[in-house]
Amino acid sequence: MQRRRWAHARAAGNGALLGVTCLAWLCSCSAKPTQPRVQVVPEPRPPSTSPYRYLPADWPEAWSHDGRTIAFRRVVVSRDGPPGIYLISAEGGSPRFLTPASFFFPRHLAFSPDDRLLVGAYGRGLATIDVGSGLTSVVVYSDLGFGYPQWSHSGRYIAYSIVSRFYSQPPESSGIHIHDTVIGADWPLRGTGGVSDGIYPQWTWDDSAIVYVDWQRRPEEVAALDLASGTRRTLLAGVDGVSTHLRDLQWWPASARGGAELLIAVRRTWSPTRWLVFGFRDTTTHPFPYAPGDDPELRVSLDGRRVAYRAFDARDSVVVLFVRDLAAGPPGGRQLTFCAPPDSLLPFPLKAGSARDSSPLLRHVRPVLRVERVAQSVAQEVEAQQRERERDPGKHHEPRK
Repeated sequence: MQRRRWAHARAAGNGALLGVTCLAWLCSCSAKPTQPRVQVVPEPRPPSTSPYRYLPADWPEAWSHDGRTIAFRRVVVSRDGPPGIYLISAEGGSPRFLTPASFFFPRHLAFSPDDRLLVGAYGRGLATIDVGSGLTSVVVYSDLGFGYPQWSHSGRYIAYSIVSRFYSQPPESSGIHIHDTVIGADWPLRGTGGVSDGIYPQWTWDDSAIVYVDWQRRPEEVAALDLASGTRRTLLAGVDGVSTHLRDLQWWPASARGGAELLIAVRRTWSPTRWLVFGFRDTTTHPFPYAPGDDPELRVSLDGRRVAYRAFDARDSVVVLFVRDLAAGPPGGRQLTFCAPPDSLLPFPLKAGSARDSSPLLRHVRPVLRVERVAQSVAQEVEAQQRERERDPGKHHEPRK
């Protein structure tokens, strides 16, 4: 049997948390009005302690180019329909079912420049989804893992990443590839230094270059490859050391500093996700001021005016879709989707011997909460030791032997 190299295994997330999120399939949504409410949720909110905060019902996928529509993936059966890809207005309203989906696929969706098609990853291939009819058409298929497709602004090309390959296959079998939708040709992205083995490709506004995360470098880097000359330019490097993962690279055109800038999530082990903004020309970084919490699935609209994200609401008991107008700023965002578990699975005290202690959901959630508490305790202890060293450096100085 051929051994398989998973180039981007961390994209699957923490295994323990993934096992818990799969339990969201067990949740059936209770009856809700056809027209969902639109409410204002104050931010910042205290961290949730509900055991359901790891059960996402909705995943934001893509914004239309006019900033009016959000495509999202719902992974549970609900009043709106079966698990699938849905479209919803950024102003609120009833979601429209587009095509079936599983817990994992399709994902990494992106609208075409004319907003008539969505392209997404179906595990071992790419496919387009007609926004009007929901018809799905396969674009590329192989025995490798696909992800993160992005349309060029001309609408002819699709850049995407192959995140796994067999050891026996050549390097160009993975990394960033470009697909020509007119003639059906497909080729790896090459520069003067060879194949660009990266993820999260983003086209520049004139389609002259592709910006991507080079995960082969340690620490990881954000680079831009000029398509005409093949030259590579490093935009961002050395963020928080070698244990840092850079993910979800996307454009933020309506920057407060003016011009087009890039937004990226920075994540370290046992640490919350940070969002940074840096320019394509001026690569100085600064924090993204509108990040609601540490949700790693944040999606900024293509006009830069709004952000879609996931949040937990105690009245729904699961993670659903929210939207926030960046121009309005605080205090909060609007909840767009609603999905509540049955009454038998409403929040209950995490206390041994309770009436619902035998619940299957509780048995799966409790180990995750235990791991989280241990991680928080270790992080607090490390921070306390660091503060003590800063107060009295000489106390912890070890003389040379």
